[in-house]
Amino acid sequence: MFIPLVMIRKEVQRIRESSFLKAVNLSFYFVASRIILFACFVTYVYTGDRLTAEAVFVTMGFFNVMRLTVTKHFPQAIAFLAELLVATSRIKVVYFFIDFYFFSINTPFL
Repeated sequence: MFIPLVMIRKEVQRIRESSFLKAVNLSFYFVASRIILFACFVTYVYTGDRLTAEAVFVTMGFFNVMRLTVTKHFPQAIAFLAELLVATSRIKVVYFFIDFYFFSINTPFL
């Protein structure tokens, strides 16, 4: 089966974009918990409460438990969903060509 060079270049470009987004996601994994904690503490102070060591300890413990899920697994699930949609569209194209080929072979000319 012949694949045009333009399609290959587009796919390489998409793979490059996907790799860039994965790198951004990984860097977000290391930075996000600190930014979220900072935003929570600032909000806590601006609402009029006093920031204590107990509040900081409990909040950091909670975010350390949730860190892997929030910053790694959730964006990774979105990326896997996008890859799944691409794979299913490719499978549909292949099945279409297979059906078209066998239908055209097995159908007698009128």
